[in-house]
Amino acid sequence: MNLPTFTITNLILDYIIRIELSANKIKGLPLPYNVKNDIYQLQKTDDIYFLGELTGYKIGLNKALLIQKGKELPSDKTKLKLFINYRSINEFVKTYNQMQFIKPSADLLIHINRLAMSGIVDEWETGKFRTFSEKPNDIYDNWYKYRDYYPQLDVSSFLNDLCDWTVDPKIKIHKLIRLAILNYEMIDKSPFFVGNQVTTVIFTGLLLKEFGYNIDNLQVISKIYNNLGENLLEAFKISKSKKDQTAFIEALLYSILLETISLETNISSNYESKVKNHAQLSLDLNNRQIKAIEYLNIHKKISRQEYSKLMGISFMTAFRDLQDLLEKGYLSTKGSGRGTIYLYLDKSEDIINNESKKDIPVFVDDTLRQ
Repeated sequence: MNLPTFTITNLILDYIIRIELSANKIKGLPLPYNVKNDIYQLQKTDDIYFLGELTGYKIGLNKALLIQKGKELPSDKTKLKLFINYRSINEFVKTYNQMQFIKPSADLLIHINRLAMSGIVDEWETGKFRTFSEKPNDIYDNWYKYRDYYPQLDVSSFLNDLCDWTVDPKIKIHKLIRLAILNYEMIDKSPFFVGNQVTTVIFTGLLLKEFGYNIDNLQVISKIYNNLGENLLEAFKISKSKKDQTAFIEALLYSILLETISLETNISSNYESKVKNHAQLSLDLNNRQIKAIEYLNIHKKISRQEYSKLMGISFMTAFRDLQDLLEKGYLSTKGSGRGTIYLYLDKSEDIINNESKKDIPVFVDDTLRQ
């Protein structure tokens, strides 16, 4: 394929280095299956929610949670079909391995497009490349108006070449830059008759997973695009007008970095509170106190009376347990006497938050500043 024009700026290098560092930290924090699965369910709930924000069909977090749990109302199944499909495809992405399935290619994109749009439009419209005289179907697609016209383009050959170039380990251009360029081309060419935007989002998550950044498909991929809103498309238009993809690459990598750091913070917090701290708690505390810390990790506060009822112990035993936790620095207090409220002090939280609040230079092209 013809190489696009772009410049490897200091911003692009900075974003790539930080994404690499953040992803490596995530890989270095092993979590028990049940903890990781809880994180996965919450992340994928957010993914469904932000897909609604991205495509303009806003459904709210509560409905997104019901969809992720497979508990949507039967009467809602038709109008929520996009999100139900998306939930199923996330499971496909989670287990996808190009050594055991179709390699990244036009055929894989067709497969994803069919899965995403099944039951939403007529079956003949899914997995169908459009001719460039056709206007693509704009259902659930806020990008279609940015497409350009390429009447001589062989879509299947173009996508195969683009996918081969994006995943080829011999190419010297960093794979995250190649992924950004693939995104640019999917917006610009809008190759499918329907569902280009959703197909691109899913394919990006799959490639990020293959490249080692979307570990266990835990990232909220739709949020990557939603983070920047119109700025992503402004960057696309700037790149288009300049015939130089630098602004778009900077924009997308910036947003991938934000989501990677968000996941790192989430994983680190869970590791500190549910793995590392639990091992330390076993040395310092009795079983009742460990359960109290687990309770407080969620509810943040407890009274002596509540603790007494929760553990089935006397008021004085509850007082001694809580006083011990107070002296060991796990709790602080509010009030006095029998009305004392014990508040949880999460020792890891400040460390994690300070670590995640790194100064990240924001991509801003001169044109976007105006």
